[in-house]
Amino acid sequence: MREGRVINTICIIGLFLLVLCSGLSFVYGTEVDAGTQKVSYDSDIGAYVDDSFCYTVYDDGTAALNYCRRLEDDGELIIPASVRIEKELLQAHSNVSGLEDMAEDPDGSVELPIHSVLRNAFTRCAAGRIVIPEGIEEIGTGAFRNAKATEVQFPESLKKIGNCAFQNCNIKRVELKAVETLEGSTFYNCGQLESVVLPDTLVNVSGGEFCQCDSLTELDIPGSIKNVPRSFVSGEKLEKVILHPGTEDLGMYFIDEPNQVKTLSIPVGTQFTKYSFYMMNALEQIHIETGHADYMDIDGVVFRSDGKVLEYYPRGST
Repeated sequence: MREGRVINTICIIGLFLLVLCSGLSFVYGTEVDAGTQKVSYDSDIGAYVDDSFCYTVYDDGTAALNYCRRLEDDGELIIPASVRIEKELLQAHSNVSGLEDMAEDPDGSVELPIHSVLRNAFTRCAAGRIVIPEGIEEIGTGAFRNAKATEVQFPESLKKIGNCAFQNCNIKRVELKAVETLEGSTFYNCGQLESVVLPDTLVNVSGGEFCQCDSLTELDIPGSIKNVPRSFVSGEKLEKVILHPGTEDLGMYFIDEPNQVKTLSIPVGTQFTKYSFYMMNALEQIHIETGHADYMDIDGVVFRSDGKVLEYYPRGST
């Protein structure tokens, strides 16, 4: 009996020491303030580190998240908006402009804003929910690729998302507020993605952004995107794609396979070729808005504007 108690006591103490010494940044799904963690400089990698993150510091006094050191934590990941680093440490390892004039905390540290998340920083992150704070302007290539999160909160400050940044993620909803650039395959193969809201600030896209999103049923493409690129969207449940005035060109199979889109409306001024619809096997009708300079439709079949030359007969039309 006494031996059993000793063993149990040892196990409990061992567990306590493991938690105490591990530097956990998450406690039951809630992040401890990263600003309270001691930041040191790792000369082997040439970057600043604390228990949770690795930081790159730039000469202009801003910082970037280089990678996360706690990718296995499955709670809520709250990305810090800033990092506090001792001024003496910065003086020794960086060349920050205006460092001498920066306000110091009582412990001799200065606060640097974090403006970006770098390449592959949170790849395979296990967190169920990710909060990206205001102030973050750019997310790098593959930054959250294969992450497990079903929910990601995007800030209004975010302007650019890199190639494959959220590829293969479990995210269910994407609401971008003021993004200007999606570099390509941004949300490729996000099989649980059900809802997407794109802002009219979005102007630069490269292709593959929402391909193989098999839970997505609808996509509203803002007119701010002048040229909708090749393979912009596809999914087994995709039934509706909305286009707006302002879009000038539809790329080759901009709606890729698989998809279940049966009708499509083309705004005045939007150009296309028959290859724009090449992968739309369920398409039954294409409606050309009245006033289009080059095309018209008759019962959902596309003709040249004179109504005499057949341009495209939808594959799903009977």
